[in-house]
Amino acid sequence: MRSRLYLTRAADTDGEEADPDLRILSRKKANYARSGESMTLRWLDGVMVPEREPTPHDDSDIRAQVFHEIARAWDDGQPYSDAPQARSRFILARLPQRLDLPKPQVERAYLALLDTGLIRTELRDRHGNLRGLKPIKRMDERAGGDI
Repeated sequence: MRSRLYLTRAADTDGEEADPDLRILSRKKANYARSGESMTLRWLDGVMVPEREPTPHDDSDIRAQVFHEIARAWDDGQPYSDAPQARSRFILARLPQRLDLPKPQVERAYLALLDTGLIRTELRDRHGNLRGLKPIKRMDERAGGDI
């Protein structure tokens, strides 16, 4: 494998150092990865740690979006599937694109919904043998509307 990484200081719009503890690690060249990606790191207690960027959505908001999208698909007769073999309906392939959210966030929300019992896999159409994710309870039936 060949790759080239650069660690540079973070600069503000004027070209001056914004924060002396911030660095940007960028991939300039790679055979087996996308080049041009970067990660912001912070010097903290002698170690460089990834700088957490604020997320635009709260986890409960993402769970609500995922739940409502699963309910919509079930009601429309084309439920999402938890099986990767159902390529066109596989939840982790289609839902992040549809909601325009990162796949890890959608996956966490989906798994949380499964763990709490708000969704499960059921037979949608016994004649066509169509299985998919079905919402068990509506969000507003739970205490406070929270997932």
